[in-house]
Amino acid sequence: MRDEETGSWWQQASGKAIFGALKGESLELAPYDELFLTVGPDGKSMRAFVSRLDGVDIEFFRKSGSDKWVLMDSASASEWNFQGCATLGPAQGKCLERLPLLKDFWFDWRNYHPSTSVYRH
Repeated sequence: MRDEETGSWWQQASGKAIFGALKGESLELAPYDELFLTVGPDGKSMRAFVSRLDGVDIEFFRKSGSDKWVLMDSASASEWNFQGCATLGPAQGKCLERLPLLKDFWFDWRNYHPSTSVYRH
């Protein structure tokens, strides 16, 4: 990633600046208590959201018996799309806060995190 303000280049996997004015600096991670990860209709795309709406933590699940890719929430039974927006029900028109998500390959992760352990069972 390139930071337009300083011209620094950042590694997505580590959050460290590898070139530019901020080389050697690290981004501060923003903690989230309740996360929701989902795989999209294509079976490959992924998205992450804060699973909180109007101050209430909610859970999501795939709607059964539907030919379309639809999520439902546990609080209002509203229907949600892959963009994280309610399309039907009491929450219609509201959207979840989307979080950055990096879907990485093992060889790339290992390059930036060489001390990662692999467990087998």
